[in-house]
Amino acid sequence: ILARYAPSAIATSQVAPMVGRLAPMRRAKLRILVVNIFFAPRSFGGATIVAEEVARRMNARDDTEVFVFTSHALPNVSQYTLHRYRDRGLDIIAVGLRGDDDDILVFDDPEMGRVFADVLRATAPDIVHFHSIQHFGAAIIRACQFASIPYVVTLHDAWWLCQRQFMVRADNTYCHQTTIDLKVCESCLPTAPYLQSRMDILMQGLDQAALLLSPSASHAALYRANGITHDRIRVNRNVIRWPEAPRPPRRPGPLRFGYVGGTPSRREDEETA
Repeated sequence: ILARYAPSAIATSQVAPMVGRLAPMRRAKLRILVVNIFFAPRSFGGATIVAEEVARRMNARDDTEVFVFTSHALPNVSQYTLHRYRDRGLDIIAVGLRGDDDDILVFDDPEMGRVFADVLRATAPDIVHFHSIQHFGAAIIRACQFASIPYVVTLHDAWWLCQRQFMVRADNTYCHQTTIDLKVCESCLPTAPYLQSRMDILMQGLDQAALLLSPSASHAALYRANGITHDRIRVNRNVIRWPEAPRPPRRPGPLRFGYVGGTPSRREDEETA
């Protein structure tokens, strides 16, 4: 009975011959999975605004469809739990983050990699676009590698090179490194003995990317100074969305700028540029 009528036997003897006669399904649109640690309605940081705008504009094309992978902060929901919702025409899958501040899991979380592998199987993207992935970690990139799915990375900040993300030291001074010397980093982070492993893991993720994007030429130069070859990174500048309604004339006097920011918390440490 098991040999002839078990589900696996029926699948092999009866289902497979029928399915084999069917023509392979051809997808009409390029399917992109966009990944960013935050996404609407949790629109924290400049990188999130860019990721949202890029996703919406690509999804509006006739030849492209977009899914989004992000995080959620739903109350009374366990970590790694998935929640699906829609926002302005986008299908979004959000995952619950851990409640701790484990410095290693921030850049390499195997359990998050397993969750993301399930999302890849469910969405079946043609390509994945990674934006800011701190707290997701490099395991989600390896999931793409294991599934042979090409991916693109937008380098919004220096997170891939610097655990402090923006190369600002604890005394609020800029690091001023160009080619990263991990001995200098160890003096900045003496309680982080894993910095070499972190660099190796994250750079492996960048080395296998189909393309790297940078918001500026100077930022691209920083990554080229740390081993990224010139032809593998392109500049894709951030732009300004102009006001939809006319603005009143500027009052006389010096031009004034406003800054909104502060010391980032664990879940609000994206770049705001």
